[in-house]
Amino acid sequence: MTDRDTRWQSKGPTPLPGEPPKTKNDKKGFGELGPAWIGAIATLITALTGAGFFVGRSTAPAPVPSAHSSVTEAIQATGLQQAPSALSSVPSSPATIAVQDGPAEGTVLWTCNLDMPDYMGILVKPSSQCPAPVDIWTLANNGLSVAYNVGLAVGGATSTAVSDEASPSYNDCKSTHKYFSQDLSLPGNIGKSACIIAPGLVVAVNLVRISTNLTSSVVTLNLTVWSGSKNG
Repeated sequence: MTDRDTRWQSKGPTPLPGEPPKTKNDKKGFGELGPAWIGAIATLITALTGAGFFVGRSTAPAPVPSAHSSVTEAIQATGLQQAPSALSSVPSSPATIAVQDGPAEGTVLWTCNLDMPDYMGILVKPSSQCPAPVDIWTLANNGLSVAYNVGLAVGGATSTAVSDEASPSYNDCKSTHKYFSQDLSLPGNIGKSACIIAPGLVVAVNLVRISTNLTSSVVTLNLTVWSGSKNG
C-alpha cells in the first residue's frame, strides 16, 4: 500500500466540487434516531399485526357468532327439543250428533173428517191419509182403533179421556184426566172430544154429530193425530 492510499483511507473520500466536507458526526446509526422514531415504528407494527396483515396479505377476522345461533347450537348439542304445542297433545273427539227417530212429539201427522156408520171403524196409524172405515170385526188386536158400535169404541189405547173442548190441543189431550173405559156413550157426548193416548200417538176425536134413520146410524168425526211418546 502506498502513502497515497494510506492518506485516502485516513481522510475518507474526497468530496465532490461544491459539496461541503463530511465529518464523522454526519453518520448516525439506528440507535441515534431517537426514542420518538422508535416508538412510532413500534406502534405501526402493532397496528398492522392487529389488522391481520402478515407476509404481504391480509387475513379477515373470524366472525363473531350471534346470540341466536349460539343458543341453537347449544340446544342441538344437548339434545333438547322444542316442547310440543299444548293443542297438539289434546286428543280430538268425534262430534256426537243426536238423530231424531221420527217426528218430534207433538207434531201433527194428519187430520181428517169422516162419516162412520154403525159397526164400522178405522185403524189409526202414523200415516198421512185418512183411513177408510172397515168392518169392526177386522179391527180386533190390529192396533189402535176407533169404531162406532152404539158408542165410540177404542181399542189398543194406553189411556182414554174426555175433553170438553171441540178442538183440543196436543197438551190439552196429554193433561186431560176425565178417563173413560173402552166405550164412550153417544149421543150424550156430542160436541166433546175423546183424547186417546197410545205408544207413539196422541189422537183427538171430536164427536161432531149423529145422523140416524130407521135402519142405520152414522156418526161424523173430526180427527187430529199427533206424534207422541214411544211409551205412550
